[in-house]
Amino acid sequence: MLKNDYHRLLKRQLLKAGLSETDSPELASFIKTVNEAYSSFDKDVYHLENVLELSSKELFALNEELTKDHNKTKSKLEHIVSHIGDIIFETDLEGNFTYLNRAWEKYTGCSVKKTLGRNYKEFIPKKNVEENKKRYNFFNKKKTVFVFKLIKNDKVMWFELKAQLFKNTDNEAYGFIGTITDITNFKEIELALHKASISKDEFLSTCLTKLEPH
Repeated sequence: MLKNDYHRLLKRQLLKAGLSETDSPELASFIKTVNEAYSSFDKDVYHLENVLELSSKELFALNEELTKDHNKTKSKLEHIVSHIGDIIFETDLEGNFTYLNRAWEKYTGCSVKKTLGRNYKEFIPKKNVEENKKRYNFFNKKKTVFVFKLIKNDKVMWFELKAQLFKNTDNEAYGFIGTITDITNFKEIELALHKASISKDEFLSTCLTKLEPH
């Protein structure tokens, strides 16, 4: 007759083997030791399950917190980028837009949504592209900087474009990222100074001519 307080797995094995603790004192001692081992193992498993459950809950809570922090940071960055005065853009290797901030709409009048996926050359007057083929093929270089003008509402505007090749985690060329900055005020001052310099030279030349003996 087996004791009721034996571990269920031990009971099953003893019944299957037809053994009983009453068969001999040595067997009874051995069965007791095995039963204690089973019970100890069960306690360890139960403890481990509790630890894993707590760890799982802690990991879930930590993941939730990290996700919230990530979304919060992303939202802040998007807010900052959306309110930057310069145009910020990304393209693929062919020059098709994959990202634009809101400044694009301000200067071009085209919505970001309708622009994404389209090539940059679609937004440059055909005449300008043909006259400046080398200048406007900046998407085949690692890094480029150039100044161009745009006529909007009969007003000439000047911009400086900076673009740089960027790579993915496998160090493979992935696309271009850059900025387009409105430098109209700076360019107007530069042109005015250049014009003034020419006028000054012409004035001095005229004065010297008049001073020459006839």
